[in-house]
Amino acid sequence: MRQQKQQQLSNFDEVFIQAVNNKTNLKFVTIQDAHQEFINRQNGVVFDIWKDMAVILNISAKKVHDYYHNTWSKQFYDGIEGFKSEILELITQMDLNVQIKENVQNIVKTMKDKHQNVNFHYQTMYQFINYHMKNNIQKLQSEQEQKLTKQMNTGNLDELLNIVLNAKLPEENLEKIVKTQKIIIKPK
Repeated sequence: MRQQKQQQLSNFDEVFIQAVNNKTNLKFVTIQDAHQEFINRQNGVVFDIWKDMAVILNISAKKVHDYYHNTWSKQFYDGIEGFKSEILELITQMDLNVQIKENVQNIVKTMKDKHQNVNFHYQTMYQFINYHMKNNIQKLQSEQEQKLTKQMNTGNLDELLNIVLNAKLPEENLEKIVKTQKIIIKPK
């Protein structure tokens, strides 16, 4: 199955150039030129070539689209290997009460602004940031649950309330902890 997919995608370069040429009525020869035209036209213009390519490659348009974004297009961008520690540091500074997608966009913008000479692959950055933000939230949630459980066992209500009120977690995660631990917080 995997070999069949590789075989189907083996002429992706040629099919991509052909699809861009057909959509633009231009004659590109290199994948670099065709890709640059594709990128330029994507900004503001619907430029769907996936269906055309899918027919030629004999796979679904979704698979063509995903292969383009997750694998093939990476060749035109710089990797994030040398920037991972900087990105991880930015992740620790994010407001966890803001939607993950918004935080990801903020980190991507910060990195692009700071490293203007680097052409980051958005999908790679998005996946890396999203994965690590979710892990950070889970780790914080686990730590808070452990603290809450410990405080519940010692019976120190003041310390328990302090942990709950000062938790650095998204509100929906904090609510889960409170419900899971059956903590009832009554106003005075």
